[in-house]
Amino acid sequence: MKELDYFINEVKKERNYKYDSIICANFCDLEEERVITKEEIKNYEQKYNIKIFETSAKIGLNINEAFNYLIYLILKRKVNCFKFSLFKEPNCKNIFQKRYFCNINGNYIQLNIIDNNSYLDSDGLIFYFDVEYKDSFEYILNKINTIDDYYLNKNRTIIIYKAIKDKEDISIKTKLDNLCNQKEINIFKIFNEDDINKAIQKLVIKICDELERNKTEINNKLNKYINF
Repeated sequence: MKELDYFINEVKKERNYKYDSIICANFCDLEEERVITKEEIKNYEQKYNIKIFETSAKIGLNINEAFNYLIYLILKRKVNCFKFSLFKEPNCKNIFQKRYFCNINGNYIQLNIIDNNSYLDSDGLIFYFDVEYKDSFEYILNKINTIDDYYLNKNRTIIIYKAIKDKEDISIKTKLDNLCNQKEINIFKIFNEDDINKAIQKLVIKICDELERNKTEINNKLNKYINF
């Protein structure tokens, strides 16, 4: 079990947001050779708040149940929690909090803003630049061009930029307009840090609208695993 302690702690170090996990204890068909007691397994579940399945690949015991439970955890989390990858020029001031809470139709939805380039498992992408930072706009344009269009879905991607009132940069506006036509990305202009919540909520509402269209399918999947 010490090795398991090590791996769990290593995962927690690497992932700075909540992840879904289970533990599979194999060879449970060899009951006469058991070393770890059921009581120890129960205590371990309580210690890490992780469900442990006693499995056997040989006789197929609890294999489907383990994966079904993991699917249930993922679907349950997706209903009220989203993760967004934030892209900004390194020297540009970060005005984003790590966690936001949005009230959408009476439901509180948690947003985790991850400041890194690991966007493949994100629910949405946020690109941010400040017109007062000379290189931040070009940095964002280059970054967008490196990302596959599949991940730039118009309902899941937004460009937020901090502008200066009564001072519009025509060249930036033209490039943004062209980008919107090519990539169908939403753009939100802000003038102060208080506007950031409105911009993020706009993105969340789009995603929630998309989820609402798939609500029946999601609920059906959740109900399938609700016995856990």
